[in-house]
Amino acid sequence: MAGYVDERRTLSDGTVVDLRSSERGSRVEVYGTDGSIVDVSADPVLTVQQVTDIAMTPGLRWNF
Repeated sequence: MAGYVDERRTLSDGTVVDLRSSERGSRVEVYGTDGSIVDVSADPVLTVQQVTDIAMTPGLRWNF
């Protein structure tokens, strides 16, 4: 979770969602309490909310 983020959200279950947005697009990183990580980036065609919705899809989470 290092680096610059525009916004960090901590959900009620402890999941951390980092949001970054620039003229090149959006990036969302989701850190689950079970150690799972989802990292989604997209061109500016998608909104930050759309990228966040994709990143929050339960089937995308994985662990190291």
